[in-house]
Amino acid sequence: MTGPPSVSRRVGGRTWRLPVDAFWQSHRSAAVHYSDLVRRAVSATAGLPAEPVVWDLYGGAGLFSAAVLDVAPRAQLTIVESARPSLDAVGTALDVGPGVVPVAARVETFLDRTVGGTDRNGEPDLVILDPPRGGAGIDVMTALAGGTASRIIHVGCDPASLARDVGVLVAAGWTPADLRGVAAFPATHHVEGLAVLDSPRAH
Repeated sequence: MTGPPSVSRRVGGRTWRLPVDAFWQSHRSAAVHYSDLVRRAVSATAGLPAEPVVWDLYGGAGLFSAAVLDVAPRAQLTIVESARPSLDAVGTALDVGPGVVPVAARVETFLDRTVGGTDRNGEPDLVILDPPRGGAGIDVMTALAGGTASRIIHVGCDPASLARDVGVLVAAGWTPADLRGVAAFPATHHVEGLAVLDSPRAH
């Protein structure tokens, strides 16, 4: 098969130039829909500072970081992604620099350095994560439960793994603020979801 080495995708006022092996939402409307949901969840975060520290984990090409910037233009964003083609696409839509920092790493490695290690620069005000279908896992969610100041927004590709991940937060005292299913694959049994939870310290 032959074809162009990249494709363009537009959400809101930004256009991404994506290598063909970069991750993007499968359904043609999903990127816009998820971006809108994340934007609303960020807007509704109580006590969010003018320059919030935000981690975008499993961040792909930075779709949800763009949604954060729509709400908080001075946010300090760290986009963590292990797939290089996706991370390379961040700079096609966002101004990479002191306020937007792409990090090529597995999320587990990043958290070992920042939450459990010596590379700490303060805990994030807000965490967004969009893990693969297997979810983030208990270890990742446990680290986030104890190292996030106010709100976690979890985009889940599978109801069972999303429920497990959310269960870790609820067991640690986090409060669900929103939970909804998303029919990202119409006419199939598959349902994705979005969960928003607030830290016990946010109340």
